[in-house]
Amino acid sequence: MHKAPDSTTFSRSVSEASERNHLIATLLAADHHLLLCELPQIAELISMMVRTQGYLYPDLWRVREVFGRFKEGMEGHMRREEEFLRMLYSQERPATHPPRMFYGTSSDMLQSLEQEHRLAEEALAEISELTQGYRPPADAGARYKVLMQDMADLDKHVRQHIAAQRSIFAPQAIVNASPKRGLGNIGEPRQKDEYTAR
Repeated sequence: MHKAPDSTTFSRSVSEASERNHLIATLLAADHHLLLCELPQIAELISMMVRTQGYLYPDLWRVREVFGRFKEGMEGHMRREEEFLRMLYSQERPATHPPRMFYGTSSDMLQSLEQEHRLAEEALAEISELTQGYRPPADAGARYKVLMQDMADLDKHVRQHIAAQRSIFAPQAIVNASPKRGLGNIGEPRQKDEYTAR
């Protein structure tokens, strides 16, 4: 006959799961903080290059346009990820707490986040194509070379972030999601995708 776990074993399992969830959320937040620092710095450097050398390198105008959409999309995406994980990992909500508005399931939200990952990858692929794989022109100056290196590093960082989401964060979120638990009102439903052209 199978022996049910005693209260001490159960409490330890709950505590370990809570610590693991907290670690995952903390790592995600730290990764987001780094990206949120990188994105505006690169956007400003692109704008400066367009102002000073756009007449020499016309592809920079398109790079600025695509990167601007990518930046806006990633910033909104990261806010939604953090809100989603906070909702899933919250253990402190009283049973009498009034529910927020729900407009989808955890599965719906994870699918939406994954779609945003794919759109981010498409934007990065377009920028890479415009810059010939982040290679500066032969006559490029020091700032252009710095920009290409920064963008190559960002591309790698974002792809690693997405891979971690797919292999660690999203499966763990599914484990923590209750089948009957919906999503809180994580921002207003978007009328247009933030990665697409206006």
